Amino acid sequence: MADEVPLPPALERHWLDALPAARRAQLLAWPDARARHRSLLGSRLLLNGLHACGFTTQGLASLHYPSNGKPALDLPVAFSLSYCEGRVLCALSMDAAIGVDVESTATPIRAAGFRHYLSAAERHWAGESPQRFYSLWTRKEAVVKAAGAGLAQLHLAETLDQNRARYDDRLWHTLEIALGPQYVAHLATLRSKSKLLLEQARFSELNPND
Repeated sequence: MADEVPLPPALERHWLDALPAARRAQLLAWPDARARHRSLLGSRLLLNGLHACGFTTQGLASLHYPSNGKPALDLPVAFSLSYCEGRVLCALSMDAAIGVDVESTATPIRAAGFRHYLSAAERHWAGESPQRFYSLWTRKEAVVKAAGAGLAQLHLAETLDQNRARYDDRLWHTLEIALGPQYVAHLATLRSKSKLLLEQARFSELNPND
C-alpha cells in the first residue's frame, strides 16, 4: 500500500521508461495526470513486491494489459492493483489467484441506486448505509478481478456472507483490509485460510534499481 503523491516530471519519465512500450504508450495517452500517477505508483508497488518475493532481475518487462483480461506478468506470481483518491494498493500471491479493491468513502453512496450490480438481498443488507455499500462493492470487485473478469461481470458475483462469495461456480474467500474509516478495501482469493500481510511502502522504497 502507498499513499497517493504527485510525481515530479523527471521521476514520472523514469518510471514510465521502466514499463513495456505498449503500457507506456497507454499511460501517456491518459489526459488525467493524477490517474496516470496512481497507475505508476501501482506499478512501483508491484515491482517492490516482486523484489520482496525474490524476483530481483526480471522487473516489469513482461507486464501486459490484455484488452479483455486482467494485467499479468510472465512470472509465477498472481497480482492485483487498485487505487482511489489517496490510496494505491497492490496484492501479490505466489500460490493462488488474487484480487483487491479499495474505495474512498468520501462520497456517501447507497445501494438502492445499483440495482444492476447488487442483488435484492445485497441491497437489503446494505440498506441506507454507505459503509455497507462499499463493503459489498469492494468484495464483489475483488472477486471478479481475482477471477480475471471485468467490472461488467460484477453483478454475477454473489456475496454469501461477509467472508465468502460465489462467482463462476467457484467459492471465493474475502478478507477485509483495514485502512481506517475513510477507506474500505477487500482482498479475494480461492484459498480459505489465507494470511494477509499488509505493508505500507515508503516513497523512497518505490525506486529500487530497475
